[in-house]
Amino acid sequence: MISNAQLTPVLPVADVSRAAGFYRDRLGLKDAGEDPAGNHLVQTGSGTLIALFTIEQLVNGCRKGFDHPEPTDELLAITPILTVPWSERRP
Repeated sequence: MISNAQLTPVLPVADVSRAAGFYRDRLGLKDAGEDPAGNHLVQTGSGTLIALFTIEQLVNGCRKGFDHPEPTDELLAITPILTVPWSERRP
């Protein structure tokens, strides 16, 4: 279940080494190396990982498709709540 999943936020940055330095030196996060996709990782004190990737990687991923499996029909059937107009939301 997603409630038990370990989630890793991914933040686009202009300069990975500069951003990693900011998160490490200013915010006190720990360098955690790189993930298999080549994103630089920093880790919070509670163990949460944050992935940093360049804006260029974001643009290229949008143009060429990100390196991940195609979504299943099950996932495509889920409508995110933010795409539902406010007037149609149920309490």
